Amino acid sequence: AASNAVNLTDGLDGLAIGPVIIAAATYMFFAYVAGHIKISNYLQINYVAGSGEVAIFCGTLAGAGMGAWLSGMIGLDVPNSRLGEFEEAVKDGQFLMLVDIPKERVDEISEAVKKHHPEADMHGTEPTIPAFP
Repeated sequence: AASNAVNLTDGLDGLAIGPVIIAAATYMFFAYVAGHIKISNYLQINYVAGSGEVAIFCGTLAGAGMGAWLSGMIGLDVPNSRLGEFEEAVKDGQFLMLVDIPKERVDEISEAVKKHHPEADMHGTEPTIPAFP
């Protein structure tokens, strides 16, 4: 149940970062304008000494949010070359189940799966996982 709850709320992180980026960029702009004596006088905004640090913090927050969002989008766009061998089976209506378990429990869990689902086809373990297969 816990993993299901995580899966249901996983997409909300991506939705939440958009307003954070917008708010941080907006605060950065106003903090910069309020901290710049010439611009604040020209726009008739009260000058706030030392607000440059707030602008830097907000810019950092907006940049980090943008980087996280874009890297997530790029990561979703990169195809997984290891799944190619299973495409036909999935198109034929078969299920593909990837399980992440500790290595010391592989045999135990494989036996339990075979006991309850003898039709399941086990393909073994993955010794290393590179960042971009």
